[in-house]
Amino acid sequence: MTQRIPRFSRSLCKRCLATQASEDLQKQGPPERRLQFPPLPSPRDLLRLYNVSAKAQLSQNFLTSHAAARQIATAAGSLKGALVYEIGPGPGLVTREIIRGQPYRLVTVEKDYRFMPMLAMLKSAARGTCRMKNVIEDVLKHDFKRTSKSFPFGASWEDEPPPLFVIGNLPFNVSLPFIIRMFRHIDSRSGVFAHGRARLCLTFQKEVCERMVADVMPPGGVIPPGRIARGRLSVTAQSLCHVRHVTNLPGDLFFPAPACDVGLVTFTPRVQPLIPVPFKYLEKLVEHAMRYKRRYCVRGLMELFPREVALEWALTLCREAGVDHRQRSVELTLDHFYRLAVTYHDLCMRHDGLLEYTRRDKDCPLPHSLIAASTGLDSSLTDPIDTLDSAEDTP
Repeated sequence: MTQRIPRFSRSLCKRCLATQASEDLQKQGPPERRLQFPPLPSPRDLLRLYNVSAKAQLSQNFLTSHAAARQIATAAGSLKGALVYEIGPGPGLVTREIIRGQPYRLVTVEKDYRFMPMLAMLKSAARGTCRMKNVIEDVLKHDFKRTSKSFPFGASWEDEPPPLFVIGNLPFNVSLPFIIRMFRHIDSRSGVFAHGRARLCLTFQKEVCERMVADVMPPGGVIPPGRIARGRLSVTAQSLCHVRHVTNLPGDLFFPAPACDVGLVTFTPRVQPLIPVPFKYLEKLVEHAMRYKRRYCVRGLMELFPREVALEWALTLCREAGVDHRQRSVELTLDHFYRLAVTYHDLCMRHDGLLEYTRRDKDCPLPHSLIAASTGLDSSLTDPIDTLDSAEDTP
């Protein structure tokens, strides 16, 4: 026979359950506030509403796909509680997805003042969810150190990356200068990288993305179908960062549609670069070595030196680095560039003015100590560049 529970006992049980539920809610904290955006017209309607059209001189192409915007916003990792920089937000489609990721602070850097009303609307909607600041400025001049100085979650360079992201659907005419600027900041651990190994998620032309992750061309100079030749971005990006080509976005997802597809790439700085020389030395070396990609690497390296001693010192650079001067530039591995960069850095330390020397600038001072140390190898050649070119044409 089932025993009946006295009425006062059932009442006590209900009271205990209610108290327990109340304590559980207090532990969990208040429920997350659901972000309510103002009614969102399509990107085309939004641009029409504010009478904004794409400017060709700014290389503007506006993203129209919410799914692609979500992919750009989340590709680098979770944004919850993070400091996020968005570069070139435009009408704010990617901005909305970033806000939905619940960062504690969002800084947008936009050069075109016409987008400020749209971004101000988003700032109002995000109040209480994240602190948002809109900056009207050219991102190539923006002082990241100033706007990130209050970042409270900095980490040492050897630790895991901090909750700090730079995200951008960049205009094509800005994307390359911007990523080179970021490489310089990674090398000097300045700007946003003063707080640790901040992660980047940026868009580029599809071909540029493929070049950043390109491998070494196999001997013989034949590129397998579907692969692209290695370039200076391949070496500099892979030396400083873990680079991941996330996906490609069809051009028809943008308005107006660009002439090519768009690629999405993430960068996570390495704890130690694969080529441990200051970036300015690596950048100059790789730029010249890759200037003539399918020719002997010595051809481009010659332009690092004054014309009258160019061949001698380019051959010396290859010999001291243990690199075959007849190897084509696209066949050089990161290990080859490591040895060339270390040797070139050593030459610059021994000969003042070599790093600053530029052959194309007729007024550039010559590195006299380098010329004085020459053994006169080039004296037997009437024109070392033409002689080398003719040698390359032979089988």
